[in-house]
Amino acid sequence: MDEFDLIAALSERFTRSGPAGSPWVDIGDDAAVLRGDPRPLVVSVDASVEGVHFERSFATAHDLGFRALMAAASDLAAMGAEPESALQALIISRGSAAEWLLALADGYAEAASECGLRVVGGNVSRGDVVSLTTTVLGRLPTAGAPLLRQGAAVGDDVYVGGPVGRAALGLAAIRAGVSNDDEALGPCMAHWRRPRARLALGASLRGLATSAIDLSDGLLQDLGHLASASGVGLELTTGDIPTAPGFVVGCMRLGLHPEETALTGGEDYELAFTAPPHLRDEIRALHPEVRRIGQVESERGVRLRDAHGRARDAKGPAGFRHQW
Repeated sequence: MDEFDLIAALSERFTRSGPAGSPWVDIGDDAAVLRGDPRPLVVSVDASVEGVHFERSFATAHDLGFRALMAAASDLAAMGAEPESALQALIISRGSAAEWLLALADGYAEAASECGLRVVGGNVSRGDVVSLTTTVLGRLPTAGAPLLRQGAAVGDDVYVGGPVGRAALGLAAIRAGVSNDDEALGPCMAHWRRPRARLALGASLRGLATSAIDLSDGLLQDLGHLASASGVGLELTTGDIPTAPGFVVGCMRLGLHPEETALTGGEDYELAFTAPPHLRDEIRALHPEVRRIGQVESERGVRLRDAHGRARDAKGPAGFRHQW
């Protein structure tokens, strides 16, 4: 399959994807042209690179396309934006089979449709490894304000939108060759392969949350970014941090420390956020998985306390970070 065959296949798939309104100029020209809109525009870009974010040996092409789109869409969720459009830039390694490329496009298109993103263009080229770069565009309500990492105030509650550590455990299970049907580890493996951007939760947090961030690099590290941006500190109660059913058993089977995996495992694409205490009932009503896990304090940094109120330090690194 050459460049123009791939472009034709992508165009056929993506011009049908996403319930968002049609652009003025869609895929097929030198650039897309979007219709004017008085709502503020939110833009983000995310890259998924072979050898850094994934290996082909443990991920299907369909899963890779799905993950690439969802990871980018998660940034829109963290800003409270409503999804609109996406652009895809593909670097394809020599010798990639046509079936593999079409499965990649199908996974991308499936995730775009699920998120309500219409793919309006992009680029394809060749390189030494596969690289998937996704740009997403979303909108805020007219005169609406985005959710930001800054804004957490002393006394606010700290929340997480759902279980954490699932993707890290799932990836470890995939690498260990665990069966997809495994009762404890199968759902975590599925979560790594098919994460879901929390777009509806993010939108519902507008006007309630004082700050928010998506969890791509681990709970501790990402909350550290939020605390730093807000100029505050956070105290988390480890016993309140939610994990999936079978998580502890699964971690122990693979030789992982359950608590540290929950605190530092990345790629969950959950949302963490802060909100004033008087909104607790409204926050709880947003989604049954939302959990209060701590509070905002004046002393800078992120601190942990166990169920008995004893302070403790995290073991090892706070989460993933790229190194050059």
